[in-house]
Parts: sequence; structure tokens; C-alpha cells
Amino acid sequence: MSMRKFALFALFLLTACSPHLIAAQPREKAIATYPAPVYPQSTCTATLELGVTDVAESEAALAEIAAQHNGYVQEATAWYENDQRHSAVTLRIPAYAFQAARTEVRALGRVRDEWGQASPCRPGTGYAQITVYLHPKSGGSPPSRPLRTLQRAWGVTLTLFGYLLDALIWLTVVGGPIALLAWGAYTLYRKIRRGAGS
Repeated sequence: MSMRKFALFALFLLTACSPHLIAAQPREKAIATYPAPVYPQSTCTATLELGVTDVAESEAALAEIAAQHNGYVQEATAWYENDQRHSAVTLRIPAYAFQAARTEVRALGRVRDEWGQASPCRPGTGYAQITVYLHPKSGGSPPSRPLRTLQRAWGVTLTLFGYLLDALIWLTVVGGPIALLAWGAYTLYRKIRRGAGS
């Protein structure tokens, strides 16, 4: 058999076998990918004034309501009027649980006032906000909104004043001796220079 015939025969064998060999090899499967869904952020808000039997217990109940609905307490402040505790608690609740959480909040006491979202909150991945002002039932009428703003502003002012006072104390305690040592060293240096010049 000539070399040319042998080469043609080998080429024929490869052509006949190659499809089966290729078909026998495992093929990778393509994995389908989908873009992550995008939901609008929630803008639902509600504010309630509640008269409750025990303000501290109601604060704990609000924290439990937030946790049960996969939310959290964003902010909580308290103050005293006539030796009675009042507080303001802000909850962040997933939008889909907004109505249910607000219903549970209303059940904690007597609703004195309520404003904010009236229509059902559209579901989404955003967090709705529920602000609750707690007042003892035996107390008088709750302070007006301008008065609450004034109380908060006064509290912030006192806090800032406390920070400034702390800074002044640190400067006096730490910086005072350092300044005194520097002044003494400068005075001694001047005396040495005068002695050297005379």
C-alpha cells in the first residue's frame, strides 16, 4: 500500500469515528441568569399619640412588634413631666407589614391622635416608618408638636453644651500643666540669654 493510499485510509477512519467521539463527550449545560428584581422604596409613614397604662411596658411592646415584623426600633427618647414618663419611639417596619404593625400599635392604648398614611401601603423591599408618642393615661393632654420640637431642640442644646464643657475640662486639666511648663521653660531661656549677654 502506497503512502498516499495509507493517508487517505487513515483520514477516512478519523472522519467516520469523530462524530461518535464528540457525541460521547459530556457537554456543559448553560445556567440561566435573571436580573434581580427592583422594588420601589416605601414612603409610608404614620404617627400616633397613645395614652397607655405603663409607658415603659409599652416601649418594650413596641420593640416586640417591630421584631415580630422583621423591623427594628430606629429611635427612642423619653422625658418626664410632673414625675410621669413620656416617650417617643420610631419604628422601621417592612412595607408589606405596615398595616398589620400599625393595627397592633393602636391596640396598645387609647389613640389620642393619628395622622399619616391612610391608604394601604404598596408592598416592596423598603421600610415604612411608624412614630409613636406614648403618654400615661392619667396625665393631661399631650404637648403640642411645636412644644415637642422645642423639647428636643433644648435636649440637643444641653447635650452639645455638655460636650463643650467636657472639652474645656480636658483642656484645663491636660493643657494647663503643659502651658505652665512651656511658660517656665521660656522664662528660664530668657534668663539664660540675659546672663550670657551681660
